[in-house]
Amino acid sequence: MKNYVNSAKYPIRFERLHPGSLFRIKSEPSRGIRQVEDETVYRRAKDHEGFYAVNVETGAAIILYPQDMVQPIKEVRGGK
Repeated sequence: MKNYVNSAKYPIRFERLHPGSLFRIKSEPSRGIRQVEDETVYRRAKDHEGFYAVNVETGAAIILYPQDMVQPIKEVRGGK
């Protein structure tokens, strides 16, 4: 199992996330969801429309809107 840590202090809007970045979804105002309890890790896809992301574990695609809030994360490497 991979370990991840937050790479930003606060969640940001999905539109501000760079393509290729890892993140977790925090809220989806576009669907009326104030807080998401999902710990799934996604990677923002390098598409032209900017709405597309992929589940890191399964490869399943998801659609997010620019106003949705995400928590940028990074993978922790190394250890004992």
